[in-house]
Amino acid sequence: MTHDELQQLLGAYAVDAVDAEEAGAVAEHLATCPACRAEVSDLREVAGLLSNTGADAPPAVWDRISASLSEPQPPLRFASARRARQWTPRLAVLAAAAVIVVFGVAVMRLNGDLDHLRNQQNAGAVAAAASDALARHDSRIARLTGADGSSAVAVVRADGRGYFLGASLPALDHHVYQLWAASPAGTISSLGTVPGPGTYAFAADPSAKQIMVTIEQAPVARPTGTPVLTGVLT
Repeated sequence: MTHDELQQLLGAYAVDAVDAEEAGAVAEHLATCPACRAEVSDLREVAGLLSNTGADAPPAVWDRISASLSEPQPPLRFASARRARQWTPRLAVLAAAAVIVVFGVAVMRLNGDLDHLRNQQNAGAVAAAASDALARHDSRIARLTGADGSSAVAVVRADGRGYFLGASLPALDHHVYQLWAASPAGTISSLGTVPGPGTYAFAADPSAKQIMVTIEQAPVARPTGTPVLTGVLT
C-alpha cells in the first residue's frame, strides 16, 4: 500500500476497525513513520477522552464536522469486484469508524478543546476521589468559613491525601487562593494554590490540625494577609 492509502486507514485502525491484513500493514508502516504514529495516538486519546468524560462536545466541533463533510470530495475510483466483495460486509463498521475519525480530527483541530476534555476528565477523577475521602471513617473534615459568609470544605485522609472543595468560592481576577495547614505546634505550611472555584487535591501532614485559605497575587512562602477562610480538622 502507498503512504496515502495507509494514512486513510489510520482512523479505522485507531478504533480496531480494520482486518488482520490491514492491521499488519498499518503497524509495519507506523514503525517507520513518526507522523502517522502521532496521529494514531491522538485519535485514540480523543476517543478515550470522549468515552470517559460523558460531556457534550464543544459546539464548534459540529461546525467543523459540517464544513468537512461539505468540502468537495475527490473523484470516485471503482475497486475491483473482488475488492468490493471484501469491503461490503465491513461498510457499517468503517462508517462508524469514519464518524469517530472525523469527530476526533475536528476536536483536535479546535485550539484548546482537547486540553479542555483532559481537564474535564481530571476534574471528574479528583471529584470522585474527594467524595470517597469524605465517606471514609478515617478521614478528617474541616468546614471552612469566612467573615463574608463564604464557605468551603477540606478533607484529609489518614495517609495525608487531601481535597479542597470550594465550588461556591468567588472567582478571582489576577489572584489565587493559597491553602495552608497548621500543625498542632502552630507551624504553618503551604498546601499549594488553586485558581478559583472547584475541587482540588493536595498533600498534607496527616497531623495537620487546621486548614486556612488566603488570597495572594502569586504563590508565597508565608501568608501575606488574614485568612479569608479557616476551619479545624476533626
